[in-house]
Amino acid sequence: MSARWTRLARVVVVCASFVASVSACAVPPPGGPTACNLPSPAGTSLQSMTVDGQSRAFWVAVPPNYTGKAPVPVVFNFHGAGSNGYVEDRYTQMSVKAAPLGWIVMSPDAYVNGALTYWSLPPPANPDTHFVTAMLQWLRSHLCTDSRRMFATGLSDGAMFTQALACFMPGTFAAIAPVGAINATPVCRAGTPGTPLITFHGTADPIFPYQGNDTLPSVPATVAAWATLDGCGTPATTTVVASDVTHTVYPACGNGTGVELYTILDGGHNWPDGQFYTVPFGRMTTSIDATDIMLRFFAAHRRAS
Repeated sequence: MSARWTRLARVVVVCASFVASVSACAVPPPGGPTACNLPSPAGTSLQSMTVDGQSRAFWVAVPPNYTGKAPVPVVFNFHGAGSNGYVEDRYTQMSVKAAPLGWIVMSPDAYVNGALTYWSLPPPANPDTHFVTAMLQWLRSHLCTDSRRMFATGLSDGAMFTQALACFMPGTFAAIAPVGAINATPVCRAGTPGTPLITFHGTADPIFPYQGNDTLPSVPATVAAWATLDGCGTPATTTVVASDVTHTVYPACGNGTGVELYTILDGGHNWPDGQFYTVPFGRMTTSIDATDIMLRFFAAHRRAS
C-alpha cells in the first residue's frame, strides 16, 4: 500500500459518524437465469451472501412499478466509515427519490474491520471489490436490471470507494457521484476509460479540506484532473445556483462523459440536504438536494455497451 493510501486509511477512521447494527437473512447464491423474467415484490429487503468466507449484507429497494420484464437502472449507494447501508439510504433518501423513476437501489454494508466498518482501499482485489462483483451477479440472477445503467455514489469513505471502483472496475458504472471526498482518492491513471462524474464538496470540510493540504490536492485541481481524464474542454463554466452554492461544469467532454462540481460555500463534511444534521462535521446546506441532482445526472448517462 502506498504512503498516500496509508494516510488516507488513517483519515477514514476519523470520518465515522453513524453506527448501527443489522442482521442478515439468507438468500440464494449468485447464479441462475439471466433473462428478463424476474418478478419481485416491491419494497426494501435485507439480503446476505458469503464472499471470501465472510457474511456480507446489503439492502435492496425495489420500486413499486417494477415488473421484472423491462431492464431498469440500479444505483449503488456506499455509506461512510462507521455507518451502514440502512443509515445511508435513510440519510440520503436515495430509495425514496429513485422509486418514482422505477430504479433499484443497492445499499451495502462495508466490511467490518475490528470495531469499525469501512470500505477497503485501494480496491484492485480485496473483499469489498469481490463483494461488489458478487452483488452484480446477484442482480443478474434476481432482478431485471440494465447493465448499461449501473451507477455509484457514496459519502466520505463511500465516496472514496466509489471513485476507486471507477478506476479499478472501469466500464462497470455508467456514472459516479462522490460526495465529500473527491480529493481523497487518486484520479484514475491515464488511459483508463472515462467515467461521467458529478461531485459535491464543502469549502469548510474539516475532514478533506477543499483547498487541500500537505497530503491532499485541492478539490478544484482534482475535478480538473477528472475532466482531463474524461477528455473535457476548457475553461469550465461556474454559475451561482444559490447564495451558498456554485455549480462548475466542464464543456465538450469526450465519449458522452461529463464532469460537474457543486461547491457548498462554508459547507461541512456532509450530504447536501441530508436527513440528519451531523454537527461535528460542519454546516449542511439545504439550498440544493444532492440526491435529486445526481439522479438527474445519472439519467442523462449510460454506457455505450
